[in-house]
Amino acid sequence: MHYQNQQKDSIKIITLNVEGVKSNISYTHSLKLENSILCLQEHFLWEFQNEHLKNLIPSMTHLVRCHDTYEPLSGFNLARGQAGVSISWPSDWSSKVKQLPDGNERIIEITIATKVNICIINAYLPTHGTNSSEEYRECLDVIHDIIQKYRESHVILLCGDLNGTLLQSRMHKHDRLLKELIRELDLSTNVGIGSQSTFFHHAHNSESQIDYILTTNKDMIKDYTISEKRGHQYICSCTSYSNHCYSASHNSEEYSSTQAGQTKDSLGPN
Repeated sequence: MHYQNQQKDSIKIITLNVEGVKSNISYTHSLKLENSILCLQEHFLWEFQNEHLKNLIPSMTHLVRCHDTYEPLSGFNLARGQAGVSISWPSDWSSKVKQLPDGNERIIEITIATKVNICIINAYLPTHGTNSSEEYRECLDVIHDIIQKYRESHVILLCGDLNGTLLQSRMHKHDRLLKELIRELDLSTNVGIGSQSTFFHHAHNSESQIDYILTTNKDMIKDYTISEKRGHQYICSCTSYSNHCYSASHNSEEYSSTQAGQTKDSLGPN
């Protein structure tokens, strides 16, 4: 079976730091999710709430990990949820999608059976802070192991809020660790994406480029755009080789859309 969206023979991938999927579901719906893979970071759902995503986006099937997935907390008197990652896809694609057990509460992944098999890793890495380097390094080790496990049989797409920058102008501990991983695994956006920030702090006292789509196949991404700022977020879009890969990378309360370009061929599920 072959799946298409409004652009011929294309798959759209969206990565979004949603900062609470329940409170921001309206602009999540505005992403036009038909025939899309949706990667969320910071959905703020606890483990006992992970079925909520099915109710919020009923047209899709979801793989959800929560901050307390491995140590579930009681539902009584809990504060607002923390962190959490998910990957969602159209329910009629499920025969082509495999949910993988690898990762942790910050890192989640699926494979998609297409003409070129794809492994999508969605990550929300620890924020920079006192004594955060060890946890950050542990998460990068998990990503390293997943990529090494699947790179011979799949094209890897690593996307999400990596809380480290590839810009040479900044060299925090997280930045150095992330750059080392990217060099070792030869990950790339394939095209220059400049120095434009993808995140603005709510207090307007800092900004950074920390949201990325990276691949093991340098021919996979043909176009990558960081769009105009709206609210606290930027929209990143990229066009993949034969697929269309569209990424909306936000940290925000608002959303605006940029349409990715077209390529000729198709690697869509079939």
